[in-house]
Amino acid sequence: MEGNKSPAGCFLLGGSNVSDLLPLSTYYTNMALGQYLRETREEMKHVSWPTRKQVISYTALVIVVSIITSLYLGLFDYFFQMLFKSVI
Repeated sequence: MEGNKSPAGCFLLGGSNVSDLLPLSTYYTNMALGQYLRETREEMKHVSWPTRKQVISYTALVIVVSIITSLYLGLFDYFFQMLFKSVI
């Protein structure tokens, strides 16, 4: 495929205008399913997968940050609710 790959996952064909972008989905619709699966399998070999320990720690971090954020927003909601009740 000719062109330079842009950060948005599209190929720049012949120019740098937004109208010159060809989505990757257009490229893959012209490809045979078997070829697509082979290329996908090859690309998956290049992926750097996280270790089990990393997955567990990142999952725990997401859960903790989600709980903290919900408490923070919940407190603001409660205080604003009390403020509006006292004003009205």
